[in-house]
Amino acid sequence: MLKPLNKNYCFTKISLAAFALFFATHATAGVTHSVQQTAVTLQPGNYEPRGQGDVILNRGGGVNVSGHFKAGIIEDMLDAEAFIGTGKTDFKLGATAKFNLLPDLPGQVGLAFIGGFGFINDDYKGQGNDSIKVINLGAITSKKVDASFGSVSPYAGIQAELLFKDGDNDAPITGIVGAEWALSELNPWVFFSELDIDINDSVFLLAAGGAYRF
Repeated sequence: MLKPLNKNYCFTKISLAAFALFFATHATAGVTHSVQQTAVTLQPGNYEPRGQGDVILNRGGGVNVSGHFKAGIIEDMLDAEAFIGTGKTDFKLGATAKFNLLPDLPGQVGLAFIGGFGFINDDYKGQGNDSIKVINLGAITSKKVDASFGSVSPYAGIQAELLFKDGDNDAPITGIVGAEWALSELNPWVFFSELDIDINDSVFLLAAGGAYRF
């Protein structure tokens, strides 16, 4: 006589299969991590290590994690950031710079442009592991708003990337909506939440991160 299947056993097997499928498929290369920056630049002599995680919602799904280190270069004008990460995207490494065109002043939103270069090693569109060079260009606008808990800085922007791979170049475009949260009780920590939107051949993702400024 056949024994009835144990419900807990079945649930465990299904969960493990779903988990394996989730991490076995690779997201199309493109935006491999969220931006998590406002238009405000870091001042010279100040630094910001940041960790972040991104949950990809399309193209097979997945999770990327990355570490970032930002430093101020020119007062109220320029900062630079290096990053390294892994996860759904097997490996990524690169650097970006942010140029502030309009400061965040009363009656005026901040506006900045971001540009950078990166290297990705990943299973690109399921065609086997590839080495991909990435140039990214973007614009971010933001506005700091004081609150009872500290401040929140909503930001929005757009990012275009150029992916260079032998025989298959792409140009993903992504919309960006997020916020930086500064809690008075946790100063100098700040936190980020972000939604990235697939405009053209890119990814949908939800992201969160934390940074320590000193």
